This record gives sequence, C-alpha cells and structure tokens, in this order.
Amino acid sequence: MAAVDMLLAFQEKSGAKGGILEIGTYKGKSAVILGSHLRDGERLVLVDINDYLDRTAIEPIKDSTDFIIAPSEKLKSALPRYRAKRKSFRFIHIDASHGYHETFHELQMAEELLAPLGIIAMDDFANLNYSQNIAAIFKYLYTANTRLTIFLATDEKAYLCRKSDFTKFEDFILTASIAEMRSRGSDSVLARTSYSRQYKAIHLRPTPDGESGGFYGKAIYRREIAGRI
Repeated sequence: MAAVDMLLAFQEKSGAKGGILEIGTYKGKSAVILGSHLRDGERLVLVDINDYLDRTAIEPIKDSTDFIIAPSEKLKSALPRYRAKRKSFRFIHIDASHGYHETFHELQMAEELLAPLGIIAMDDFANLNYSQNIAAIFKYLYTANTRLTIFLATDEKAYLCRKSDFTKFEDFILTASIAEMRSRGSDSVLARTSYSRQYKAIHLRPTPDGESGGFYGKAIYRREIAGRI
C-alpha cells in the first residue's frame, strides 16, 4: 500500500489527470487509499462481482465514488459511456479473479481505459497460488499488440505503464523511491539484475535484517541498475 500511495503521489506531481478504477474491490481496504488521492472532478470507480463493500470504509469519499456490481467480462456494458471513458483513468488496480482468460481480458480493457502517464497495478503478481495470473500478464505483454510494459514489481504487485512513459517512471524509482518509501515507514531495497530491450523492470522490496544499501548487488549489477544496454 505504501508503493501504491507513492506512485499515486508521483502521478499527481507529474501532472497526470483522470479518474481511478479498481476491478475487484472486496470490502474496500485498498479503495480507501485510492480514493484519498482523488482531486477535484475525479471519480473513483469500484467494480466487483458481488457486493462485499464496507460502506463505512469509503464514507469520506462516497460522493466521488461509483460502485458497479458486474464481472469484469461484462464491464464494457456495465460501465456507463464506456467508449467515452477510454484513456480517462490514470490509475487502474486489478485484483479480481486472477483467472487466466479473465486477467488477459482485464488487461485489454485497462489499456483502452488508461490515461496519459497512467499506471496499471496487477495484484498478486508474485503469488504462486495464482500462477496463471503471471502467465496471462506475460502472454499479453509479449503476444498482444500492446504498448504496455512492467516498470516496477513488488512482492505483491506488478506496475505497468506505456512504453513511452517508462523512462519517466524508471528515473523516479531509481532516484527517489527509497526515500519515498522510508517516509511511509518502509525501508526498501531496489534490485535489477538484468536489463534488456524486452524487460527492464525494477524490483522493490523490504530490506531484510542484515542487508544494507539501497540496491541489491550494486557492485555486481551496476550496469543493469543504471540501465545501460
């Protein structure tokens, strides 16, 4: 959640505009953090297959929130004025069924709806209880006609942006994320042990006991961390 908060704050400082969409809301724990970053005129759209939402959790943002009960495969018809909302969401959080076909389809929709300088957060990216989630994400990234790429991975989520925005997010992660995470109560380490045109993502994780320095294996992976091909 600290990483989500950090990236939303960076978007705001960078001038990104648009609403926030969450597919798979459950009781609304993450929705509270997403909604805290709404600005004037922006709306939070929450989508779930059933109504599990804790209304008291989103009470402070209820007037700026829309809640849609629908499976993700029916979102195009359930979301009012879907076509007009293309490229209108600056942050999209996907935490739904994690089914293989569902995840692939959700990424297709998210790319359509993503605003300039937008971020797509894929939950449970490293959770092998849902290994099909990983397969669907990489299937989409490397076989679909997509402009998306992963710029950051954590133990919980993968964060995607448009390839044209990668350098901007990469610079922020490498130069500012450790301090930003520390300010949110999390001592963190960055790791990038390979760098190629096909995959350049950075890993952000908590600092374990006994490890020091902000970059994993900096003496060995200096070129990869710096991002030189």
